[in-house]
Amino acid sequence: MNFSKTEFGSVITLLLALIAGVLFLGRLDGRVTALEKDKNFYSVIKEQAIKEIEEKTKQYKRRFVSGYISGYLYGEPTVKSIR
Repeated sequence: MNFSKTEFGSVITLLLALIAGVLFLGRLDGRVTALEKDKNFYSVIKEQAIKEIEEKTKQYKRRFVSGYISGYLYGEPTVKSIR
């Protein structure tokens, strides 16, 4: 099997193009994965913030109701218990 310089050069060029394509697709896949992780990360933070707001809202409601009840029963101002 005697290869001419042109054939040998063509084979080398095709191999280099194949390797470059594989590396490019690998990096592209890595970027897509990073974007998906980042997107999921921010959605997790958003969900945590929503849960925290809901928890604080429940606490304020409890304080208000308990302050209202104590003010009704004991004649204390309800504003004091809201703080």
